[in-house]
Amino acid sequence: MAAWATNVGNEVLITVLTESESAHGLEPLARGLVDRYRRAGQPRPLVLYTDRDCCTQDGPSKLVALFEGWEGMTVRLDIWHFMRRIAVGVTSESHPLYGMFMQRISGCIFEWDADDHRLLQQAKRAMLKDAGIASPSESAIRKAITRDELALHCRRRTRGTEATVTAIETLLLALADATDTLGVPLLTDEMTLIWAEQRRHVACLQDPPGVALYSVTGTLRKGGVQLPVLRCARGTTSLESFHLHLARFIPGTSANATNFQAFLLDGITRWNAQRSRDALDAPTPRLRTFDVQLQHTVNDLSRSLGLPPPFEHFRMPMAYTGEAIGIDYLFRQTGSSFPVDVNAAIDEGFEDLAEDEVTVVVQEADSTPVELPTEDDLDIKVRY
Repeated sequence: MAAWATNVGNEVLITVLTESESAHGLEPLARGLVDRYRRAGQPRPLVLYTDRDCCTQDGPSKLVALFEGWEGMTVRLDIWHFMRRIAVGVTSESHPLYGMFMQRISGCIFEWDADDHRLLQQAKRAMLKDAGIASPSESAIRKAITRDELALHCRRRTRGTEATVTAIETLLLALADATDTLGVPLLTDEMTLIWAEQRRHVACLQDPPGVALYSVTGTLRKGGVQLPVLRCARGTTSLESFHLHLARFIPGTSANATNFQAFLLDGITRWNAQRSRDALDAPTPRLRTFDVQLQHTVNDLSRSLGLPPPFEHFRMPMAYTGEAIGIDYLFRQTGSSFPVDVNAAIDEGFEDLAEDEVTVVVQEADSTPVELPTEDDLDIKVRY
């Protein structure tokens, strides 16, 4: 099993392989993260998004106790995973009404910020006028706004527990008898049981009060209107994108422990370096390298010559805290020792011999003439 944790900048804070995702199995991970934040002098996280264990029937989530060092932290369920749970009650993802159903579920949970949406409509209206449409209708303006533009320039917020429950129940009731052209129903009979189970998690979806989930990373001018470029920190979307790249970090279908660890750490280092650059909206450096020591040395040499450092956004990593990362975490859980000697771990099947152990056998040539066998000796007949 595996567990990951990322921050709002999409950087991987920790990734481990574990024999169990129970509270006991993840306790060293949580303790290491809390201690790392304390050493770095960083404030505790305000909210933690998870794909499960957001709450219990008896009380708060086990994650609250797991990260007890971060007192007051709120645990929330990732909304995409909640929607996937609801989608289990759909007959098939290939059903013609599946896409519409998922969009409606999202609409039951979220609402767009009115001010941001109004500003985007104003920009689109101006763009349509510049394109030659003298008086664009409201319908034309709405159709001109793409989903990517909404996500880039408009904030979303959750509607609230009661409003979401009412909206979803109304939607399920309205689509209870919905079918495609062949009469295949959209919803299965299990949807009633699924909703009865997931209904209690709606409260875990709501945005925590007082927490800013959006940050402005820049601006774009469209139709003469200045629009903010927004980045959302809600949910575990960063983890999902990390999962897609994880398979590319480790080539092939198998690797020994040492190679696996090396590929994993190298991939995460490259991932975090790119995400850090994206968070700062920094241009791509002319020199492309992920070698930390090389970047540090080049910057020092440039400064000593009175030149600007080529890697101006580079920051030297902090000292290693001793946390177990990757497969080393699993080795410590199972009581095994991780191979630290890379050369010893890679066995290519060759064995070196000491110089005094090498023996060369030389056979003297026999000067006796060799007699070739005749046909009678071989007991064969040659036909012409």
